[in-house]
Amino acid sequence: MFNKSNLAVAGCISKASTYSKNVLFHRGGTVATDGHIVVSVSAPTMDIKDAPLIAGEYPTLDYGEFTVDPESIKKIKKGFGKKAFPILENAFVIGAGDNRRLVSTDLSSVVSVPVSENDGPPKSAKDLDKMTPAGDPVLEITFNADLMIRFMSIVAEAQAGRYSSPVVLKFWDSKSAVRAEAENMETGQKIVGLIMPFQK
Repeated sequence: MFNKSNLAVAGCISKASTYSKNVLFHRGGTVATDGHIVVSVSAPTMDIKDAPLIAGEYPTLDYGEFTVDPESIKKIKKGFGKKAFPILENAFVIGAGDNRRLVSTDLSSVVSVPVSENDGPPKSAKDLDKMTPAGDPVLEITFNADLMIRFMSIVAEAQAGRYSSPVVLKFWDSKSAVRAEAENMETGQKIVGLIMPFQK
């Protein structure tokens, strides 16, 4: 069973990616990468016993590992049910072996996409703890994701997709604003932001 957070990892797969084109689904969650960024989201804790009968079958947890392409994931998202039924905000696996399918439903209709075992990230990408440098981090700061997205979107729009968009983050301590600096590679314009850390 996989929710919207699990499906969101498809966002790190760029259209130009030749490294990995699909999201890997496994019992522990989902993972995706384009070779430059890898994102993993753990599986939700909701009990699959609450899942409805879908296309004449009950969802299964006995599905092994499989991959799904980003376009199919967009279709699955459109099939999610209303928030009044939290269980319907999940995608499920039905079928077995070569007949496995990832499905979503609002109880009146079903969206179903085939799964594959091709073009996914390497199996080692499932464990980001092993990929993370050993020892304690030098600095840890919690950000509001919306603020980070807003600044990064400004940088990306300024580059208009013609150049890579390097951003330098400068830290002073865990409570002060972080200075984010970028440059429009075509015009030389400086893009500077101060992003406050998340206050718990």
